[in-house]
Amino acid sequence: MPGNGIVFTCGIEAFQDYSYLITVLKSYGIQCVIDVRNKAEIETTPRAGKTALRELFYLSNLHYRDYTDGFSLDVTDRRFLCSKGYVDLEKYRHSLAFTTCSKKLSSGIERDYRSCLLGYQNDFRECHRFLLGFYLLDDGINLHHLCGGEPPVITQAEAEQARVEEEFPSIDQLALFEMPVTTYSEKRSKTLELISKSFGQKWLDDGGKIRG
Repeated sequence: MPGNGIVFTCGIEAFQDYSYLITVLKSYGIQCVIDVRNKAEIETTPRAGKTALRELFYLSNLHYRDYTDGFSLDVTDRRFLCSKGYVDLEKYRHSLAFTTCSKKLSSGIERDYRSCLLGYQNDFRECHRFLLGFYLLDDGINLHHLCGGEPPVITQAEAEQARVEEEFPSIDQLALFEMPVTTYSEKRSKTLELISKSFGQKWLDDGGKIRG
């Protein structure tokens, strides 16, 4: 296993047997699990609560870190909310909470540390860690999403490119009331905007308790 620092992600929903979760984490040389789930999901699943997981990982010689303050997107500060009431990541990415967590990840990578962001949902594309990945990639952190299938790992850069190719042809340029989007950077920004709106609406529809 090469020593290069990497930040993986996985969803605890995929693991009914937590001993298998430990096996998977260790098979990728992961040393630290970083909790990024939202409060609602943590509170409704005592078996996967912070205290229980901290003990589980401790007994398995894995470190546990709580980054829910910065990465869970449980944001109530109105400075970082859009007009509809959910988090505006373009604003929130500059918050102290978010930038602190991002810098900690970068520091770990520089020290050849292998960590894993723990979300809830199995499919990272339906989890807020996919959204986080867009902004972390801008900070130079290319997340590696554990998928449990084929391929077993998809990088954030690969997932973004696939999503851009999937979403962009469906965009009606005339309906956008703006100049045609032509560069990859513009397509990526527009795709991220669409994903953010979709995620935010789901969050509202679920009473602010969308699974992370």
